[in-house]
Amino acid sequence: MIKNCFLNLFFPRLFEYLILCTIFANCIALAVYTPFPEHDSNAVNQTLESVEYIFIVIFTLEAVLKIVAYGYLFHAGAYLRNAWNILDFIIVVIGLVSTVLAKTITSVNGFDVKALRAFRVLRHYGWSRSA
Repeated sequence: MIKNCFLNLFFPRLFEYLILCTIFANCIALAVYTPFPEHDSNAVNQTLESVEYIFIVIFTLEAVLKIVAYGYLFHAGAYLRNAWNILDFIIVVIGLVSTVLAKTITSVNGFDVKALRAFRVLRHYGWSRSA
């Protein structure tokens, strides 16, 4: 019953198109972001940092809703039984981990953890392949 409620409420075409628009907006935000040396920033980057949290919340919420609607793993049709959902899940986890790491440490041996955000572009690829 809960599964059907979530499927009917959150996964009609409109919800899917909103997520797709969010993916495109995230790609644009990633393209506009300008990395500066020595952790300097500008007003645009600071705004994009704030918007970044919105993207993370949206993508995490989408994954949670899909897990509730489809189940996690242990039956046919479950969320992690689809290769593109596995890719989405990995990208969401990378986004969460990179956000936590960015808040706790700025770089690891010269590697900027914000670079992990580039993996989110793969979400568009998964959407275009499954559409």
